[in-house]
Amino acid sequence: MKNIGKILTICALLVFAAGCSDEKADYIKLSITSFTFGPEGQEQYTVKVEARGSWGAEYSAGSWFTLEQEDAQTLLIGATPTRSSAMRHGQITIKSGNAEEVIQLSQLGTNVVFTILEQHSQDFVISPAGTYIGAVKVWMEEGDYFYTPYIMEAETGQITEFPTTTVMYDVASVTDNGILAIIDLEHGQAAYHILGDETLYAFKMPDPFSTVIVGGANTDGSIFVGYGRNPEEGLYFPIKWVDFEPVVMDMPMYTTLGAAVGTGTMARGCSADGSVIYGHIADDNTAIYWKDSEDWQYAGGEEALNHHELITEIYDRTQIIHQVVDQPILTAETTNMSSSGKYLATTYVVNIVQNRDLATLRYPAILDTESGELTIIYNLPAGFSSGWGRTASDHGHLCLACPYGTSWVGYVYDTQTGVTRTITDYLSQEFGFMLQQEEAFIVLFVC
Repeated sequence: MKNIGKILTICALLVFAAGCSDEKADYIKLSITSFTFGPEGQEQYTVKVEARGSWGAEYSAGSWFTLEQEDAQTLLIGATPTRSSAMRHGQITIKSGNAEEVIQLSQLGTNVVFTILEQHSQDFVISPAGTYIGAVKVWMEEGDYFYTPYIMEAETGQITEFPTTTVMYDVASVTDNGILAIIDLEHGQAAYHILGDETLYAFKMPDPFSTVIVGGANTDGSIFVGYGRNPEEGLYFPIKWVDFEPVVMDMPMYTTLGAAVGTGTMARGCSADGSVIYGHIADDNTAIYWKDSEDWQYAGGEEALNHHELITEIYDRTQIIHQVVDQPILTAETTNMSSSGKYLATTYVVNIVQNRDLATLRYPAILDTESGELTIIYNLPAGFSSGWGRTASDHGHLCLACPYGTSWVGYVYDTQTGVTRTITDYLSQEFGFMLQQEEAFIVLFVC
């Protein structure tokens, strides 16, 4: 949704003042300079103001937000509810002598929602159309851990909890008609709850499989994807559940280096209709996908695999020749694919020699599953030497994440323009949402 309209300046200004007059005041520091309210206007933000002398807060009369001075250094900012689908924008100017700072405000329309998850949830998933959020609440009582799966309605925040258990469950996926898939982490078993039914159902296992793990799902739950272990062959095989009946999928039996697969292949996620499924060879994370129930294929095709040799040296100058492959990879995420299945976010690994040893560089990449074209973003944002492709939209927007200490900084690459924007610029320009920090990234574009 693009920003629409402009804020009209009204001549009458409301002014709050604090402290005593000081003509030399020229310094202002604010604890926060932008934030976004929900449609109901239930949030209230506190802004700490640091200035050398007297300061004032100015804004247009008749604005949709409210301003209250709590003390000489504190402002409380709130908002009135809206029933419009359009974004609302505004600003507050803090002045002190010749210095000034601006607080940018926005309020989501009724068709844009956000919510805060249960703080004890260890992970969460979102349904393909964004109807539900699924999670498992974890807490400890008298030395024992307890697990409560639940579904939250994204628009209202209403939570429906399922029976609490001591089994170590984690969430796998949730559908738009309220089917919550969970995984027993201790025993490698998958199960599901249905909204309105407290019964826990087990996912069927193909014979003679001993474990099954579920990943992504389509919109109505008619398709779930995942993998299971066949003890007779000692390998993991990709599985597609069609109306909860398991179907073992075709998989590669050799790695890109030509060695026999030793671990197996895992399906991770799918498009909103379930027609396109993606996953990886577990031995080396090689990215593959299945389309319209056809055989598997490499992300980007054979031409995306760059076979070459690298030579390293050990301490006595002995040279070792390595056969390596530069290739797209995927890991365990279930949200790499766009809703229609047209685009798949991947990461392209390039092997190099660094300090006489093997090293890898990682670049975000996006696959067009219709044309087969793989676009690799070698030109990373300034200051970063590696990045990962995390998810993609049907408009060809690739969300990429660059490691920054123990966190990640998010960016969005546009395949149509070749332009990369920061996560804050993207959300502000496309949705009018003002994110307060750049150490975040988009995990899913809902359909």
